[in-house]
Amino acid sequence: MAYNIMKQHARFKLHAIERLNLLLDKESFCEIGKDVAEHGGTYSDSEFPYDGVITGYGYIEKQLVFVYAQDFTICDFKWR
Repeated sequence: MAYNIMKQHARFKLHAIERLNLLLDKESFCEIGKDVAEHGGTYSDSEFPYDGVITGYGYIEKQLVFVYAQDFTICDFKWR
């Protein structure tokens, strides 16, 4: 999955995958479902590459944890 990291950097923010990598022990993150496409329910009229949630597991101080983070570069619009 190619994440749009530069879009978050332009806003002086870290991308979701970067936040996860900072939280977890070095090189311990294993992403689950990275090839899952957008489900077509809420955003059926759009063409998003995926639902914008990164999920997986890794370790924090050698303790197994399961994590997720929202990728705001995918669905970046204002609610009415």
